[in-house]
Amino acid sequence: MSWVGYHTSRNRARGVEFFNLAFVSFLIDISLVVLYWMAVVYVERTSPLARNPAALPRALIVGMVFLLYVCSDLTAWQLRRPQPFGRRRVVSVVWFCLSFLLVVASAFVDGFIV
Repeated sequence: MSWVGYHTSRNRARGVEFFNLAFVSFLIDISLVVLYWMAVVYVERTSPLARNPAALPRALIVGMVFLLYVCSDLTAWQLRRPQPFGRRRVVSVVWFCLSFLLVVASAFVDGFIV
């Protein structure tokens, strides 16, 4: 789709603001891609960033991914407000809580928590 074609189209969306929930949802999706890339980069002994084996950096990335899934579910729910919160969204909250426990356990194993 070209810029001119978009602006001359009769079917384009009207009243879209620069910073709205749809834009926030897009930013969350981009952030998830970046975090998945970071998870790949931090695999042990595959890049200069992952010379020392430690569980905490990867656990933090996993925790941030699940936090972004919760944020994504909340923005999707706000965009379609009449629908109930739903079981899928509750599952993402549960997995975020489990990933938080993983971060705490990783910090304990790596010696950040004594």
